[in-house]
Amino acid sequence: MVECSKTVIDAIELGMEEEKKASDFYVAAVANGVSMFEKMAKKEDQHARILEDQLYDVKNRGELVWGD
Repeated sequence: MVECSKTVIDAIELGMEEEKKASDFYVAAVANGVSMFEKMAKKEDQHARILEDQLYDVKNRGELVWGD
């Protein structure tokens, strides 16, 4: 098992925060009648879920697994 440093966890958590901010921005745009942003908001939510999975792996397995 590869030991991961706190900086990996910090990077993943920062990525999750930024994906949430982007999603919130697009959701607000949808609320203001800009429907093309709805798809973009959903993509940001998908990105955040990917990062959440990565964070789980790092914290609970001590490894960073990318891809299938």
